Amino acid sequence: MRFDGRKASKQKPPLRERHRNRCNDFPLPSMTCPRISTKSHVFALVVLAGMAILLGLGVLSWRWFAGNPYTGHPSDADFIAVFKTHRQEFEKLRGMVTTDEPLRRIFPDSVQPEDYQSRGISEQRIAEYHQLIRALKLHDVSATPNRGIITFTISTEGMLSRGSAKGIEWRREAPDPSTMTTGSLDAFARAEKAARSKNRIGYRRIEEHWFLVFSD
Repeated sequence: MRFDGRKASKQKPPLRERHRNRCNDFPLPSMTCPRISTKSHVFALVVLAGMAILLGLGVLSWRWFAGNPYTGHPSDADFIAVFKTHRQEFEKLRGMVTTDEPLRRIFPDSVQPEDYQSRGISEQRIAEYHQLIRALKLHDVSATPNRGIITFTISTEGMLSRGSAKGIEWRREAPDPSTMTTGSLDAFARAEKAARSKNRIGYRRIEEHWFLVFSD
């Protein structure tokens, strides 16, 4: 018999075989050998995946409330193109809102106040509002009580007080000069994001009485 001086390498048996050997050495026959459960492994993976998802949502929520990212609104050029293409419809809506003073805000499928009929506004009139708002793809139309400002909100983003909005506004008088920008509202929004400013409003003139508006 030859011996080459090298130690024979021992390969470990598979996990299940080692587990079976341990079960054979269990001290008492009445004791149950624990099994390797595939289901428990799957359950553990599901739990870990759930924790990872919750952690990810937590990070996103923190980033959202730390500073709302002003992204997703159409560009100034898009808004101006919509206004010029549908100028007649915007003027018609403005005239309707100016006449119907009891209405405060009109959405594609509802109005405020809800008791508009008791204030002399018919179902047919409301249906006409809804048709125009849907045709223009507006989020809503709102007006100040004296009808000096009528806002056509086109794009909204975010939640509650953390959101922002962009649209077209008719104003009887020009906005405060400090809120006007000669550049784009896109740049204004980016600057506000960088400064993490809130409750700011910016305007860009389209033509007399008509402005682009961004608010957060």
